[in-house]
Amino acid sequence: MEAAELFLADPEGRHLFLTAYDGPHREAFLERPWFALGEGYPGIVALRREPLFTHALEQDPRYLRERVKALGYRTYVCFPLELPHGLIGVLNLASRDPEADHGAVLEALGHLGPLLAATLYTVLTRLGETGLEPLGTALRRGQATEATERFLAEVRRFSQATGARIVGRGGRRAELGWLPPCGMRDCPAWRGQVVGLKTGLPDCPEAEGRPRICLPLWAHGEVVAVGMLFHARPPKPPTAPAAPVLWLSRLAVPLLFPKEAEGKEAPELEVYALGGFRVRYRGRELGPRDFGRRGAYQLFKFLLANKDRAIYLEELAETFFPELPPERARQEVYTLVYRLRKTLPGIVEREGAYYRLHLPEKRFLDFERFEELMRKADLEEGLSAFKTLRQALELYKGPLFGDDPYGEWAEAEKAYLQERALSGLLRLGDLAEALGYKEVAKEAYARALRLEPFLEEARARLLALRG
Repeated sequence: MEAAELFLADPEGRHLFLTAYDGPHREAFLERPWFALGEGYPGIVALRREPLFTHALEQDPRYLRERVKALGYRTYVCFPLELPHGLIGVLNLASRDPEADHGAVLEALGHLGPLLAATLYTVLTRLGETGLEPLGTALRRGQATEATERFLAEVRRFSQATGARIVGRGGRRAELGWLPPCGMRDCPAWRGQVVGLKTGLPDCPEAEGRPRICLPLWAHGEVVAVGMLFHARPPKPPTAPAAPVLWLSRLAVPLLFPKEAEGKEAPELEVYALGGFRVRYRGRELGPRDFGRRGAYQLFKFLLANKDRAIYLEELAETFFPELPPERARQEVYTLVYRLRKTLPGIVEREGAYYRLHLPEKRFLDFERFEELMRKADLEEGLSAFKTLRQALELYKGPLFGDDPYGEWAEAEKAYLQERALSGLLRLGDLAEALGYKEVAKEAYARALRLEPFLEEARARLLALRG
């Protein structure tokens, strides 16, 4: 193969940045130095987590660098670098020989890829740890400004930038070295986009003059600050420092901007009920045995499925003990409630003849969050709706409570949530097509068919996209 390029993913898994290149025609390969998930060959491979190759690159509309096609490159192999917990990057190899043996390349990468992925992950994780070292002492002394300056010095040293700047949502800012002026108030980086000027990245409408890169800095699932890198002599590739700096920042930023993360501390109760059932209480994983009796574990599921209504004692008795005399059934319900309260104090309230689930304010229920995001997407359009839907559908890992054989009482809620997921997948596919993310659209329709094999609308759309 004649050319090799390494794309690294950012820690949030939203973008891929060209970080290293070796081979001829460098400028042609720098035509597009970054891709969003699902976009271009690197984005498609990152989304599917499967290799992609072609011997007719010039005829493939999925490949987005026209200058590379014009130079006569025909064979292109794109290979995901991943570990069980996520994708680190994508390795690409290119050749002008249409007869190049892609099979031998894929076989070699099958052996080398896991080792390279593990090495990269070790290095990138170490970067995050290194980013903490220069600011730890200052933070312990309560010197937030000094901590921020030390962090910027580490970023600048590592990226070899002429200058570095960081701005928090509250207006707090710090900078080091020489930088072009920029207010960084309406920068798209606040919305999670990576932008720049004269670097091959999407142009920031706020930027003027000299090249720069602006990076969204995340903590607790939201952008809490924006960082800027300026190089008087832009590196080759110009996006080379982007992903490493984001990995360097990922552990330090939540400590530097704690106010933006207020209210985001770990919830007291966590429930994951879509596709299975897992419970964590005050950081501890709970299983059926922790509830004393399996019936108490099932009672908790039942109350979760009916979390917004009061349940009469007789309904619980008939649901869980239909074969027992009424009085005996009520006594058994009292026992289950006692066991449930012992495991999760205060989780059940009794008001006269009925019971009600009392959830802590600091909680995370995946099905509750799924519905919140779906309602938010219902009110949005275009790219905003697309992003919200993807966030919601990542939570939907399968039917409510999975394949629980005792979950007949949850059928109505289970069917409702699946219907919401199916409609969400169809809309996501429609939005992805409109935005030009065809691979994302295909995956949305294919996933809808996995949930409902007879969904003709999804089948028709998928067939149309496959040509």
